[in-house]
Amino acid sequence: MIKIKDSLSGEIKDIKDSKSFDIYLCGPTVYDRVHIGNIRPIIMTDLFIRSINDLTKVNYTMNITDIDDKIIDRANSENVSFRSLSKKYEDLFLNTLSKLNIILPNQLPNVSNNIDTIKSFIDSLLDNEVAYKTKKGNIYFNLEKFNEYGKISKREINELLSSSSVEDKQNSIDFSIWKKYENDSYDSKWSKGRPGWHTECAAIINNLYSNGIDLHVGGNDLKFPHHENERAQFNSLNNYEISKNWMHVGQLNFNGEKMSKSKGNFLYADDFIEEHGINTLKIIFYMTHYSKPINYTNSYLENAKVIDKKISNVIKKISDKKYRDISNDGEMYKKFKDEIVKNELNTSNAISVLLLTIKGINKNTEDSILISDFFKMLNHLGLVY
Repeated sequence: MIKIKDSLSGEIKDIKDSKSFDIYLCGPTVYDRVHIGNIRPIIMTDLFIRSINDLTKVNYTMNITDIDDKIIDRANSENVSFRSLSKKYEDLFLNTLSKLNIILPNQLPNVSNNIDTIKSFIDSLLDNEVAYKTKKGNIYFNLEKFNEYGKISKREINELLSSSSVEDKQNSIDFSIWKKYENDSYDSKWSKGRPGWHTECAAIINNLYSNGIDLHVGGNDLKFPHHENERAQFNSLNNYEISKNWMHVGQLNFNGEKMSKSKGNFLYADDFIEEHGINTLKIIFYMTHYSKPINYTNSYLENAKVIDKKISNVIKKISDKKYRDISNDGEMYKKFKDEIVKNELNTSNAISVLLLTIKGINKNTEDSILISDFFKMLNHLGLVY
């Protein structure tokens, strides 16, 4: 069906056809508008789904984190409730999703609607003695109970021990799954508090996909600690893997530095789309393999705009409706598709095939098979002109 490099094993997996395929993508924390770096994993997940959608039924879930310290800190600074602030930015995010021309998730669960699910999940962790409650009312996951920790991020436990704080934990590397708070909190039998971020995702996956998922997607920066902690909780509770495959997307750098709101070096997705268009944004992502970082510069942007312009120009030359419905794939689309499905979503090579196709059409605007292939490539990439 498709080949992908699994971040956990480090192996290139040949994912076979199946009746259904379950995908989970870590969505945003809604304390602000999303920047273009947040969009990259969404676009690459969409490309993956477009590549298998005719072969299987895809069940696609993206969570929305609407309870978080960042949300509460911003709400306090703006003198509004954290619920109203998170709802505002969740709505803005959903509006952004509608602009991306993507296959939308089947489910978009937010944390606030899954508090009971999360508390039940924590109860199970306590019952299985892989988590513990402290005198202060906090609950931690006991990493001594999980001997496979660090396999996704390729980190050693000793390295983690030296870099962790102790607080009221049994072990310095234990992570919080329920934190006691008096304000902006939820009632529980342990204490008034809020769930840990890592537990939120693990609990939602456990609730929706009790047998685990087929593919877990997220940014490279989530390998540690987020995905390590998700895996530790789910696997300890169920004794099988939370996900058969892991796909991690490279970060977006801005002039050599990681694009992030904390550094102030970012571009809001909506602002970028309004100025340059969604096609240019997608081409920016496709010019580099999904697993590699992108160094966003003005010259990189200009290169993407040149490709965008070449596509627009060739469309103006041809009567596209005449050729869209040719069912048989031509040689160029076969080459293009092979780069996607047989070469680990190699969009950089796929774009090269697209440009060769454009060159061929410019030489012969009557080549109906080549033109049909061209439009199939655009559809596969989610580009609309």
